[in-house]
Amino acid sequence: MFSSNNKKKSAGILSNASAAVILLTAGLIIASISCGAEEELVDVTVYEAQIKPLNENLTGYQPDGNARLEILGDSITIIVNVSNLPPAMMHLQHYHGFVDGSEASCPTMEQDINQDSIVNLIETQQVAGVTLVPFHANPLSLQIATDTYPSADSMGYLSYQETISMDSLETRMRRKHGIMPLEFETRVVFIHGVNSATALPESVQSLEGVPAYITLPIACGEFELQVLDEDIASDGGYY
Repeated sequence: MFSSNNKKKSAGILSNASAAVILLTAGLIIASISCGAEEELVDVTVYEAQIKPLNENLTGYQPDGNARLEILGDSITIIVNVSNLPPAMMHLQHYHGFVDGSEASCPTMEQDINQDSIVNLIETQQVAGVTLVPFHANPLSLQIATDTYPSADSMGYLSYQETISMDSLETRMRRKHGIMPLEFETRVVFIHGVNSATALPESVQSLEGVPAYITLPIACGEFELQVLDEDIASDGGYY
């Protein structure tokens, strides 16, 4: 038979053992969750474009921010956050590129063919290609003319986010432009538009029937594939 002291010691040992098992189990659960989160992040493919000013000599604004394409499975999330835009107005925004897959780049004043000190939309096509995907309420429509583009607030800040199907985008791009695969790393993003009161010379070209102040490119960024930092990924986030 056990003595009273031995019983207490045995109970203490069992209690400690139980606590150890609980802690070990909790640790395994946490480790499992952490590993699962990290594995999920590894599956995310991110393309990011740093937004830089264009035609700032005319607009007086220095847009700054980024555009991101985050791909997970069949979902692609388009995110745009830009500050220092002409305030309180809607801004057209799209990603542009060449239908043959050639690499697009943001224009410089070298593309100012008519030498009016402004790079207009038509002039950007030399290095940036054509409009491919609009960033508005329904990107899959591939419709350019619409009033559902985001607006900058009174401080000139614009925030946009939409999630669409990757498969659906590939299908629509193939049907309309013959593009397959999408090749995001060869694309650029433009943000357009200045206040209608902005004095633009007649030499500034635009799309047929669309006023130049609406399509004037005011910012551009080149998409690049991002490598996720392992330390950030292990924390359960990649922003």
